[in-house]
Amino acid sequence: MPSRREQSVVLSPTTTLLCGSVPPRGVVERPTTLLGTLVFGSWKVVPVFFLPSPVRPAARAPFALAAAGAVPGESCTGEQIAVVGATGYIGKAVVRESVRRGYPTRAVMRDVSKGAKESKFDGAELVQFDVTDRDGCAAGDLFAAGSVDAVICCLASRTGTKKDSFAIDYRAALNCAEAAKAAGARRFVLLSAYCVISAERGDDYALQFQYAKKRLEEELAALADGAFD
Repeated sequence: MPSRREQSVVLSPTTTLLCGSVPPRGVVERPTTLLGTLVFGSWKVVPVFFLPSPVRPAARAPFALAAAGAVPGESCTGEQIAVVGATGYIGKAVVRESVRRGYPTRAVMRDVSKGAKESKFDGAELVQFDVTDRDGCAAGDLFAAGSVDAVICCLASRTGTKKDSFAIDYRAALNCAEAAKAAGARRFVLLSAYCVISAERGDDYALQFQYAKKRLEEELAALADGAFD
């Protein structure tokens, strides 16, 4: 698996996904924009990582065709978008931007009654589902076949404990990725963190959520194929 430096990219948040293009490769020594202060609409260096895939360029043809003539960051190419972890700070921003660009957008949350009161979800379809329900995800209860083209995962654990980190940052996120692939989605975008490099290096100060995300990234790399990345 390439190092985190090799996985780092320079991109406009969600531009790669929503316009269907392949993320540009680059090297980011340190992220200059914190996850909590992402800015949409212009190119920024952000700690968001697109996992490497063994897919040859030709295998990306469906996305390339969909993006023909698209203006990065502005054009809507019509993919059905689902955001999991939609009620977090970044999740809300992703939902709002996806809707603004004209994409059919679903915001997945545990309690839609709370989401219905949030103006940032205006224009999105609110879906109530517990993504920790592995059996439900596997049964197609989260994503029905053909219902989603791309999933943006903004899930994040709250406490930082090992149990919570591996339940959310690893297992719940992997549930969503596996459900997305089974439903025929073409892309899964993980909101990760640059600091996961501490887990890769085995630093003494590495935190549990970093190890959880590291394990998830490894699973996603293995999950990728010619039709899903």
